[in-house]
Amino acid sequence: MTDELLRDRERPGDTQNRPPETVQASPQQLLRGASVGMSLGRVVCLECGESLEEGRAVMIYGYRTAESQTWTLRRCYCTACAPTAIGDSTLGVAELLVRAWLGSLALPRTRTHELCLTEIEVVDYRQLSEGSDS
Repeated sequence: MTDELLRDRERPGDTQNRPPETVQASPQQLLRGASVGMSLGRVVCLECGESLEEGRAVMIYGYRTAESQTWTLRRCYCTACAPTAIGDSTLGVAELLVRAWLGSLALPRTRTHELCLTEIEVVDYRQLSEGSDS
């Protein structure tokens, strides 16, 4: 680091008015390791109610509104009940449908495990600018 760079970092107020930096990433990168299911380490198929455990393939529907920076993973399906595409999309909402395998995420502080997404493949994706406003 140069002295000039260090001096710029020490000036108060230089970085306070900057907008937060964003990083572009694919859905696979964003969702790898994301926790899914209930707090008891269980994922249930929305259609048939089958309990889905670690090592099972699942289909997950998620969305992100224009105001949000995070994805909400809302619906889980077993492979037999899974939809093949997203239905009608809503303007201002990014939506995705992914096929993934359930893995296990160890949380050392609480000494618990959560189910998480691994080996993610995007099946369908709708951008914020697609769809109708109703």
